[in-house]
This record gives sequence, C-alpha cells and structure tokens, in this order.
Amino acid sequence: MRQMIISLRALCCTGTRMVVDYRSADGVAAISTRKLHFLSEEYVEENERLRAILGEWSNRAAKLERALELERMSNLELQKKMTTLKTQTRE
Repeated sequence: MRQMIISLRALCCTGTRMVVDYRSADGVAAISTRKLHFLSEEYVEENERLRAILGEWSNRAAKLERALELERMSNLELQKKMTTLKTQTRE
C-alpha cells in the first residue's frame, strides 16, 4: 500500500512536470509564431515598397525610351532635309 502511494505521488509529480513543460513549450512556440508573423509582415511591407520603386523606375525608363525614339526620328528627318538641301544647292 505504501509503495502504491509512493508510485502515485511519483506519477502525479511526473504528470505535473509534463504539464509545466507543455505550457513552457507552448509559450515558446507562441512567441516564435508572433516573431515569425511580425517578420513576415515586415518582409511583405518591404516587398511592396521595393515593387513601388521598381514600378517608378520602369515608368521613367519607358518615358526615356519614348523620348529617345522621338529624338532619333527627329534626327532622321533633319538628316533627310539636310541631304535634300545639299542636293538642291549643288544643282
């Protein structure tokens, strides 16, 4: 009987220890989950910021490409006119 009581007390202590360990592990897991969620939100915000910057630079590059193309076309027209004038002045 005495041995059984000792065994029950040991079993109770083991069960209590397991509950404490579980709660501790659960707390650590909850903290880790919150940290991961916070970091994830930071990465999402940074990603959105970088996408906005990339979009702005893409728009700028597109505008510059259009301006360059217009400049090239204008230069071609001027060269054609100069060639025409040179030809007319020689005649």
